[in-house]
Amino acid sequence: MAAVSRTRVLRPYLTSALAATLDDDPVRLPGTPWSVRPAAGPAGRPAAEIYAGGCLVDVMVAPTLDPRVLRGACSLTWAGQPCAVAWGLLPARPGFSVWFTRGRARCRRSAAKVTVITGSFWIAPAEGRFREVMVEHGGGRDRCRVRAARPC
Repeated sequence: MAAVSRTRVLRPYLTSALAATLDDDPVRLPGTPWSVRPAAGPAGRPAAEIYAGGCLVDVMVAPTLDPRVLRGACSLTWAGQPCAVAWGLLPARPGFSVWFTRGRARCRRSAAKVTVITGSFWIAPAEGRFREVMVEHGGGRDRCRVRAARPC
């Protein structure tokens, strides 16, 4: 039933190819509440769905123009422990790093392990409470606040 209602809610925003993939289960990142589901976007472009504790938090579709490397970040408490995740599109140049920060001091940051999804996207989970995420890539730097994930 959940897949049916999720499809109905997202239908205005999804292509038929992407909506058709909602029947497959998301792939969990081991030891975390985060999961992803590779999908197909418009005109066959790669797409991916990001889930927090089984709730859909974002759908990314590979853009035809220059992508934003950092798309979003959220947090939740899972098994009594705070955790966060960031996600986005792979940069055009190889090599990038993802850092979660607890405050303004640079010494209060933690590197995150990055997992690549379908060769176009990335996701990076981290254990703990964080305020912001920063991605360094090809001489550039993107930042965003870590927001609380909404339970479904």
